Amino acid sequence: MTLTQVLGPGNFTVLDGKNHAFAGFSVNIRPEEFNLDRVPLEEIEESLGKDAVLAPDRALNLHEILQKRWSPPIELLPYLMMFLLLALTCESLLANFFYRRQAPPAPGPEPGGAVA
Repeated sequence: MTLTQVLGPGNFTVLDGKNHAFAGFSVNIRPEEFNLDRVPLEEIEESLGKDAVLAPDRALNLHEILQKRWSPPIELLPYLMMFLLLALTCESLLANFFYRRQAPPAPGPEPGGAVA
């Protein structure tokens, strides 16, 4: 019997036509998933590049290793803040430049005043 609805490991129950359990079974995890052997160094360097793996040594300092491997990040936040300040200033000036003022109302009789 082939069960096509079993997609992963676990405990399963087989039901009859009246939804009564008449059998059960378990599916184990594949043994390949528990293979904890070391991956060959060549495979890692093929994927991540040469000198990606360092030999374990207590004298190594993580900060120094990262400094040698990658350059420090460039701080862009101050430049971004200055650009944002400049953009908001320009937007404000342009908004005021294109703002249309309405003409003041024409002088006329005051509301609630006497009508002649």
